[in-house]
Amino acid sequence: GDSLSGSLSRTVGESVNNYTVNQGSLSLSSNYTLSFVPGVFTINPATLTITAANQTKFVGTSNPEFTVSYSGFAFGENEEVLTVKPVVQTTADPTSPLGVYDLVASGAAAANYTFTYQNGTLTVVPGAPTSIDLASSTVYENTAAGTLAGTLSSTSDDSNAAFTYALVGGAGDTDNSLFTLVNNEIRTTANLNYEQKSSYQVRVRSTTQHGFSLDKEFT
Repeated sequence: GDSLSGSLSRTVGESVNNYTVNQGSLSLSSNYTLSFVPGVFTINPATLTITAANQTKFVGTSNPEFTVSYSGFAFGENEEVLTVKPVVQTTADPTSPLGVYDLVASGAAAANYTFTYQNGTLTVVPGAPTSIDLASSTVYENTAAGTLAGTLSSTSDDSNAAFTYALVGGAGDTDNSLFTLVNNEIRTTANLNYEQKSSYQVRVRSTTQHGFSLDKEFT
């Protein structure tokens, strides 16, 4: 009915390694002969999960800076313990069309960690015009053709968007034939007579350099 018990301790934060467990001061009473077989105490690496952060960009623009997040650091450690930082790669480039592309993290290294990776996504969105505005100019009757009637401007969520303008068919195009567009300026193509007509309607299309457009009617 005799028994023997013992314990083994280690210092928190010890590195991944194999440690030999030796007899030390273990002994038994004179009723026994002690035969000790050494064992091995193994500290396994912790598992660190690295996740690529989701990103969005406008079509035709350069890829944004990719980032990652971490889950699983031990003892309050952070990414400073990594001997090699992860990289994030994607097949998307500035010429990629609209769509969703994988962001794949890989390549991290650290002494006391193994790694799992979670993909993120890069979503390429249009960056279409969100509005068209007209700064009107006063047009007096019987002024020469080519008189400035107004100046167009557009906005887009894409700060790099560039716009071109055209008069197009559709609702509100009643008087398109009496005007022309010179860059972003609406100009008359004929002498306009107040007594015959004092109000005119045109339909304008604003198009970005990547082909996304918005139509609007102006009076």
